[in-house]
Amino acid sequence: MSEIDFTKPVCTRDFRSVRILCTDGPLLSEPVLGIVDGKSEVFSWRENGRYDPACFSGLDIINVTPEFLSWAQSVSADERTLQSAFAAGQRAALEHASNAGMLVPPGENEIAAQTAPELKGV
Repeated sequence: MSEIDFTKPVCTRDFRSVRILCTDGPLLSEPVLGIVDGKSEVFSWRENGRYDPACFSGLDIINVTPEFLSWAQSVSADERTLQSAFAAGQRAALEHASNAGMLVPPGENEIAAQTAPELKGV
């Protein structure tokens, strides 16, 4: 995951707006603190925007243009849920094929993981 420019707009990987409170918080491993739209708690991230270092998460933060953020927020929650469910199904199918000894094109698992937000913790 590339570095985040905190002087530019950010949102979560699942398109929720984020208000960054600080980038020099007390936790050395997660110094970025912010509030996610629709959530009542303060979240912390790594400097690269990752919420969970072990996997991609819907709570990872990414840079976006204001136009993209406006468009993404106009997409209904039902559409986001449908897109996430489709991508989760795609990942499960690839994992099943791989576990069954079927040939899975190189990089397919990584692509599926990156194109779909994980809803863990959301």
